[in-house]
Amino acid sequence: MGRQLQHLTPPDRGMWVRFVNRSTRSLPRSSGRRGNARQGISPRHGQVEPGQTAADTPRPAKVRERRFYALLAHPPIVADAVAGTRSSARARMPRRASLPLGRRTQRDGHRRAAARDLRQIRKRAQAGRRGSARLAGMHDQGDHPMSRGQRLTGRVTIPSSFRRMPRWWTSSAWLESVPELASTMCRRWRLEITGEPAHGSNALVFPVRQGDSMFVLRLTSPGDDVVAQVSALRFWAGRGTVELVDADVDAGAMLLEGLDNTRSLLHIPAADAMVILGAMMRRLAVPAPTGVVSTVEVVESRAATLRQEWLDLGRPFDEAILHQAILAGSELGRFDSAVAVNGDLHSAQVLRGTREHWLTVDPVLLRGDIAYDLARVLWTRIDEMPDRASITDHFDAAVQAAGIEAEHGRNSVLFRAVDYWLWGLRVGLTEDPERCRRLLIALST
Repeated sequence: MGRQLQHLTPPDRGMWVRFVNRSTRSLPRSSGRRGNARQGISPRHGQVEPGQTAADTPRPAKVRERRFYALLAHPPIVADAVAGTRSSARARMPRRASLPLGRRTQRDGHRRAAARDLRQIRKRAQAGRRGSARLAGMHDQGDHPMSRGQRLTGRVTIPSSFRRMPRWWTSSAWLESVPELASTMCRRWRLEITGEPAHGSNALVFPVRQGDSMFVLRLTSPGDDVVAQVSALRFWAGRGTVELVDADVDAGAMLLEGLDNTRSLLHIPAADAMVILGAMMRRLAVPAPTGVVSTVEVVESRAATLRQEWLDLGRPFDEAILHQAILAGSELGRFDSAVAVNGDLHSAQVLRGTREHWLTVDPVLLRGDIAYDLARVLWTRIDEMPDRASITDHFDAAVQAAGIEAEHGRNSVLFRAVDYWLWGLRVGLTEDPERCRRLLIALST
């Protein structure tokens, strides 16, 4: 069995390979060169004896030829690429000489191996032709997948609501690079943007497609935050968190598992969200890696600055509240643990998934007290809690789902609420400090 490789390269249409498979069945021993000559055929097939025409020349016995096409690059429109006849190849085919028995056995083994290869080639060729037919329609409409993705990223605009986020108040240089960055990452990871971007306070998130799979392209300004988040996602590896598919830390780009960003815990009642968030705290509490910042370190560092910041801001609340927060911080400073903690957990950061019902995005990996961000869980939904009794009910639901002692949970809320209240006043926030005030009044003793 012989195989021949022919390159068919129409201009600007990619590259296909044509495999030509020829085989002949050996003629009987009695029909050698002399017998062929008597029939008017020269020792070389395809040459015509004097007095004959090509039409009178019989073809070699039992000649079989098959052609297969396999795609080497993105497929062209193949209607004209597969055209051709068998006659010219048959005319050029040399006669196969009889082989000794040992060589025939080896030859038959090669034939079987080649036949297996050709069956695989045929399957790939059929799949390639089907793909080419689909692409032909796209080419007819001037809509090649790669150019389509590039045109979509070329139309990327930054939502005005994202431009107004506090992070960009001092410098917005990175925002102007987003369209080119999106285009670059789409080319590198072979992505196609399928919709408008969503955003939080620090990142833009684009829905993208790679083949038949849906993902999310997350872009943010490069920095230590990106390094930490990639490390956190790789550590939890999909356990209660979105899965990280790929990342370019230097570019501030991450390719993530596709989630439904139109459905977060903000879209369900706050009481139900407290239960889910409490269970999420416990689910993420696996043994933490070494070298991770502990919640004890964070609390001790912040506690040392609270009183001076309270004075600098003009004593914005009663000193008794400050005193309770400092005492709570001293208790939390003695609570150390070796489990992992998400230091940025709240309803907007938990989205609907398919692999699991709810998955956390943008985690911050810490080690220690799982109650560390309990205050944020509450103040982000406190507008739905009309009175003190409602606040305490939601607090009880969260600590029970997380398996946290109520007194320890209360200390964590007191400290973190004062911490955030002072920080919010310092950076000019107006709504969140009021939310912290309501939370402190409801849980203070």
